[in-house]
Amino acid sequence: MMLNRKSFLLLTLVAVAAKADVNVSATKKELKVCYIDSLAAMRDSKAGQIVTVELESKRKRVADDLQRREKEFTADVKMFQDKSPTMSPMAREDEQKRLAKMERDLKLTMQEKEEDFKVDMQRATEKLSKELDEAVFEFARAEKYDIVVDKITGRVVYSAADQEPTTHIVSIMDRNHEKRGSSGKQSSTAVASSKTSSSSKSNA
Repeated sequence: MMLNRKSFLLLTLVAVAAKADVNVSATKKELKVCYIDSLAAMRDSKAGQIVTVELESKRKRVADDLQRREKEFTADVKMFQDKSPTMSPMAREDEQKRLAKMERDLKLTMQEKEEDFKVDMQRATEKLSKELDEAVFEFARAEKYDIVVDKITGRVVYSAADQEPTTHIVSIMDRNHEKRGSSGKQSSTAVASSKTSSSSKSNA
């Protein structure tokens, strides 16, 4: 009879443990993750299409303006080459200086236009990126995603608040730091004690 009771208690404990394990497994939340293509989203969105048209229009205006200036410079150089044999030394020197300045100004203008266009592209990209993040946040919360990752850059665009482990990681780091600090102090104390003991024996 005693053996039967022990067997019954053992089976009961096993059953309770198994049930508890099932409950723990059931409460574990599986992360809901999705991946997006940020470049495609920004390119295919209405905002992205508008920005693309605007940038392309500006690029064409800049290119046309630079091409016009370059043609004017090329025409002036050809005219100088044609007239150079009949020009006085002083007139030839003045024209060479004018053409040299014209060339410098053209190169400077090209650099400035290029920099301006890069700035416009960067601003447009930042604006689109902000709109993309807002849309991702709205989508992720509505569809109850835990994490949204940009597969182009690898950037985590969205992370649910309960999936943000930084605070917990900081706590673990602090706890480990305190443990290491305590161990270090104990080791230093042990070494000092050992040295004192050895010194006392030597004096004796």
